[in-house]
Formats: sequence, C-alpha cells, structure tokens
Amino acid sequence: MIVVFAPCHDEQTRCSHWVAHRNYERLAAELGQVPLLLEGERARRGALEQALAGEVRGLAFFGHGAEDRLLDASGAAALDERNLACVRGRWVHAFACRAGDHLAGDRDPVVR
Repeated sequence: MIVVFAPCHDEQTRCSHWVAHRNYERLAAELGQVPLLLEGERARRGALEQALAGEVRGLAFFGHGAEDRLLDASGAAALDERNLACVRGRWVHAFACRAGDHLAGDRDPVVR
C-alpha cells in the first residue's frame, strides 16, 4: 500500500492538493489497489503513524513543511525526528516547503 497524506487545502497548498489527488488516482489505476488517502482533518500524526505501521511501500506527502518536520492538519508535526523511523526502508515523496533542509538528512544545506 501507499499512503497519500494531504493535510491542508489552503491558498499556499492549493496546487499541491490537486497534485495529491492526481497521484492518488494514478497510483490506484497503475497499481490496481487503492492507496490510503489521509486528507483534511483525518491527516493527523497518529493516523499517519498507524498507517505506516502496516505494510506500506511509500509515503506521498503534500502539505506544509519546515526544515525539521512535515506538518499535519492541526499544524503539529506529522513526521519529525521522533517518528522518522516509521518510514525507514520506504520511499518518501514530500511536496512541502523546506522539509528536505534537515529532515532528509542534509545537515548543511546549500540553499536556505
């Protein structure tokens, strides 16, 4: 299974929310299975951790980020250093501002 996480649909993430839905539809068509879509208020840290506890191939995240975390629907950290191990061995696509500065392992980013 693949988890598509799209916590917000505001002015800043309007385009990424559209991309999240197109990815969801395409993954379902190409894989022959329906990915898990966590969006809006359902897109919370606990729900993400629970989904990633199963047999998940990857996470496609579309929302707000900071240099050390991806944010959930409440603005709290959905994925950060405290629960990063739940994505170990899986691919992660994060369509979120600044999320790769620190969270992805680049401790000395070239561009800030």
